[in-house]
Amino acid sequence: MPTAAEYVKDRPGISAMLLQVVENQLSTNQPPESKETLERLTAEGFSVEDAKLLLAQVIRLEMLNVLKENKPFNEERFLGHLQGLPQLPEEP
Repeated sequence: MPTAAEYVKDRPGISAMLLQVVENQLSTNQPPESKETLERLTAEGFSVEDAKLLLAQVIRLEMLNVLKENKPFNEERFLGHLQGLPQLPEEP
């Protein structure tokens, strides 16, 4: 299974869209846990770029969950996945 960075980097269109979502979350501080996670990951030694790619992977997985379950965005699950980084959640 590819890492988050490999997955997103291999798909430029997805990468750009997901990274824009990450940037929007960080600039608006919504949810604040995204910025907290970025800061935690960089403190753990990840580059800012790689930390953002991990955040993008969590967003991608939550989007897949929404589509698969045909249910609204699950904030609790999303925040739990952020807390679990750098370990990535399983694919839906």
